[in-house]
Amino acid sequence: MRDLRTGKERAWSSRSGLDAISWSEDGRQVHWSADGTAGDLAPRSREGALPAGRNVPAAGDPLGAVLLPSGDRLALRQTTQKVRLVLLPSGGGGARVLDEWKDIPGFLKLPATDATGRHIFYRRGDGWARLDLKTGKRTAFSLPADSTQPGVVYTW
Repeated sequence: MRDLRTGKERAWSSRSGLDAISWSEDGRQVHWSADGTAGDLAPRSREGALPAGRNVPAAGDPLGAVLLPSGDRLALRQTTQKVRLVLLPSGGGGARVLDEWKDIPGFLKLPATDATGRHIFYRRGDGWARLDLKTGKRTAFSLPADSTQPGVVYTW
């Protein structure tokens, strides 16, 4: 983690690297998931190994899952040529389907979230979509024709 005001860096690690990371809703902690666990980290805490976390079930998708500021996760699940964008609640319980579409296998990319965790950006079939998690409204949008990778999303 790099403090943009001072340029100082702090580092924590897991055995195999992080699966997902996001800021908490109040911006005081960082949510993380790695090695089948998830937890919270205070940015001013001592560097080293990640603190003990809680076990989290596998996302059910080989791409992994995106961690939201609330602690919930987003995953893509594919059967034959149908893809589902699902929300996995942090408190347990069943997955909630947010969107479903037909897709060509091999073109799946994990979604990205904005800093608030409210809006999700993802590749949907041959286009792009923005989903408001609060209202459920999906909006299509386009990227330049030469864009083959999803954009980088910075959070602060």
